[in-house]
Amino acid sequence: MIATKTTIGGPDRPLLLGYIRADALTTEREIGLATADLAGYAAQAGYALGRVFVERTERVPAAFEALMVEAERTGAGAVLMPGPQPG
Repeated sequence: MIATKTTIGGPDRPLLLGYIRADALTTEREIGLATADLAGYAAQAGYALGRVFVERTERVPAAFEALMVEAERTGAGAVLMPGPQPG
């Protein structure tokens, strides 16, 4: 599991946490791009992006469980997961 530690946005914005599912073929570059997409959406929607949890298939559900703990601890207002891009 990977979790970013930075918050993008400001203290006056509600907190949004991210969750990305990665398989064995997912590269760090792809994870970085997905994280950037989450940050862009969060900014547009008026949220501050907190940690982004990356779930590796061989460790399921470690990242999800950590996400739930973080959401409860921080009182996060939303969780965002990237999905397929509309074509």
